Amino acid sequence: FVVELARTLRAQERTLAEARENALRDERVVSLGTLAASAAHDISTPLGTIAIVAHELEKEYPIHRFPDLHQKTLIMQQQVNRCKEALSVMSASAGEMRAESGQIMLVEEYIDEVIRQWRAHKPEIKLRLFVNPCVPTNARIIAERTLTHSLINILNNAAEATETDLGIELHVSWDLEHVYIKIRDFGAGVPDNILELARKQPVISSKHGMGVGLFLTCSTISRIGGKIDFINLETGGASVEIVLPLLALRDDHYESGIGETTSFIG
Repeated sequence: FVVELARTLRAQERTLAEARENALRDERVVSLGTLAASAAHDISTPLGTIAIVAHELEKEYPIHRFPDLHQKTLIMQQQVNRCKEALSVMSASAGEMRAESGQIMLVEEYIDEVIRQWRAHKPEIKLRLFVNPCVPTNARIIAERTLTHSLINILNNAAEATETDLGIELHVSWDLEHVYIKIRDFGAGVPDNILELARKQPVISSKHGMGVGLFLTCSTISRIGGKIDFINLETGGASVEIVLPLLALRDDHYESGIGETTSFIG
């Protein structure tokens, strides 16, 4: 009886420790969200001013007289519009519940959509895509905005870490309950401090950025019931392995179509 009681107490202590860690992580996420909302409000006005100035510069420097400068003003306007769109999405998504901020999609369609959005910002990076469903292809997932941003963030990190022209790899498979995503790069691997702290708090990175993207990614995946692991490969590079829950499928909805599809996106 004493041994069983001690085992029960240890299990309760572990549960309490995990609950305290989750509460601390959620508190950091809320603090970051508050700061992000404040920053979005402060940034909107100067972004509008920059957009007006860029439009005026485009008119003052026509393409037939100043082709290089005109092209740069167009790039400036594109980047400003990109920032304004991000702020608009943030404002529109604020306060929405998970089911309201996303939609139900087939896994294959969702992966294609993630790649399409990522491609809009990283068209020059070579991506090798491997899809290997273990069950019928009508598996569905809730395509939440924050999840999409998290996957894009990991793809961006992998693209920046890759030091060769091999690009990056994206492996996707799923069964009846989960989808398994593996993103591999061919860089120097994930630093030890990121491996230890990424799930708990923002990590200061030696590269550009404030180190909050990876922390928010881990928090988002954990919040929706998924798991994320960072693995440094002996053959070089790093692999980020993600497990996400799928919507339950009824037996009478199963269809044929099990197999492997490999595609290469240059």
